[in-house]
Amino acid sequence: MQSLLRFPKSLLLLCALAAACAPKVALPPPVVLPPPPPPPVPITTAELDTLGEILRLEDRREFDAQRFQIWARSPSALVRRHAALGSGRIGQKAAAPILIRLLADNDSAVRADASFALGELGDTSFTVVQALITASRAGSGNDALESIIGLGRLAAPSGLDGILAILRDTMLDRAAHREALLALARFPRSPAAFDAAARYATVGGDVETRWRAV
Repeated sequence: MQSLLRFPKSLLLLCALAAACAPKVALPPPVVLPPPPPPPVPITTAELDTLGEILRLEDRREFDAQRFQIWARSPSALVRRHAALGSGRIGQKAAAPILIRLLADNDSAVRADASFALGELGDTSFTVVQALITASRAGSGNDALESIIGLGRLAAPSGLDGILAILRDTMLDRAAHREALLALARFPRSPAAFDAAARYATVGGDVETRWRAV
């Protein structure tokens, strides 16, 4: 009877010794979940009314310089974005100064849309091309990439040096080089353009860059 009473305690002692001698198993690090995205900013009635006005002018291909200048200075980034896009789609070169100013906007999405709009505008003047070249070297975000795309759409002779400079700059990331390679194909053929593309045609392990170069 006494041995039966002692048996559970002995078993517990053996289990404790076995646990102490067992190899320590490292626990996996805790999973850190990313913070939830911020809730979308609601669109106000005033913004909706303004967007409707921009779309009506865009549909008519009617550029009202005074109204677009006001919209381009709106405190709403959404209005500034649509002012840029509408200016480009209407296609009046008188919109170029407004779009060039928006290239320096404090909102990256506005800057990207301004670059896109300048590419749509078809203005190949030196001022527009140089503004896009400057914007293309301002960083590695989507706004800078849109500036490179805009240079390709315009394919102005004065923009070729800007594209070649991007391809020569090894400090830029691959996304900039890839867009510059696609833009390069829109320019007239030249030995300088061929040499710039050929350097990227053999980039080891980077298929996405190579096919653009080819």
